[in-house]
Amino acid sequence: MTTQDQAGIPQPGATQTSTTASSHSAVDAGTISARLDRLPATRSVWKLVVMLSLGFFFELYDLLYTGYVAPGIVKSGILTSTTQGLFGTTGIASFIATLFLGLFIGTIACGFLADRFGRRAIFTYSLLWYTVANVIMAFQETATGLNFWRFMACASGIKGVKNRFRSMSSGLSPRFLTP
Repeated sequence: MTTQDQAGIPQPGATQTSTTASSHSAVDAGTISARLDRLPATRSVWKLVVMLSLGFFFELYDLLYTGYVAPGIVKSGILTSTTQGLFGTTGIASFIATLFLGLFIGTIACGFLADRFGRRAIFTYSLLWYTVANVIMAFQETATGLNFWRFMACASGIKGVKNRFRSMSSGLSPRFLTP
């Protein structure tokens, strides 16, 4: 007889007979999910959750800092406090619009990448791209350059981080912490 847990899945080191092996060959996804939910949260899992949370913190910071940096950008003369016309690119409104346009395009264009290349890889590359784009954006002296690199940071960097954080953190967090 084999040693099994409550879900009927053989424990490591247990021997299987031919009848139990054939009965366990068709384990459904619900059984596997229930087994994963019962596993304890280890130190390495908590480390991953904390690292993911730090990445998400920077993403939220990026979304919110626009209001804090706007007066400084206007004072430096890169952007103006008003925007000329509906599609002007020299006002602070264009900087804010670039943020939301980047988020919109990033959602459409980059949504499938995690399914194709894996969540961890896309999360890592999104954070790296976000960092590179923001460093380049920091050295821009024209409104066009500033808006372009803001778009690049938001389109591929932020959307990759935001979407992957939600799915990865809910998958790694212990069941009693997830809604």
